[in-house]
Amino acid sequence: MWRFLLPGLCLALVPCAPAQEDGVGDEQQTAAEPAAPAPEPAEAEAKPMSLDDARVNFATVVENFILDRSGNGYWPLKRKTTGKALRLLFVGVDGKTVQSSSAGRYSGIVLLRQVDGPPVKAVFDVSFTQARWGVQSFRLLPDAPKKTAPPGKKPRASAKP
Repeated sequence: MWRFLLPGLCLALVPCAPAQEDGVGDEQQTAAEPAAPAPEPAEAEAKPMSLDDARVNFATVVENFILDRSGNGYWPLKRKTTGKALRLLFVGVDGKTVQSSSAGRYSGIVLLRQVDGPPVKAVFDVSFTQARWGVQSFRLLPDAPKKTAPPGKKPRASAKP
């Protein structure tokens, strides 16, 4: 599997190790395996990420997060408030909403679409502080209330000839 990473303005394809059959990821090593070399430390004098770069990288991290969990072409997710199972597709990120929430962390609204239902919005929190950028948390926003006419008023009829 390949992932797109956008550190700064560079675009790089980085190979990812496939999951092992027994469910053990790369984080555990057996005594027979040699320890992997330590990653090179990040530059101490690295400039903070610009907001434009953060917005592009935010979208990439969120899209990869959702794609990693989308086994059947959609992301199955259960809404905690209603218990309803949703089948979500990634639409995009509302770039104007991506803002720094703390040092190296950004939050923004992500636009999702249900396979068989209305669109859904979610707030994602992404961290760029570690060597592997990732989603730290997310929450679905409540559904928008349906617009109804105020009590006592009739809806306007269209004037068709």
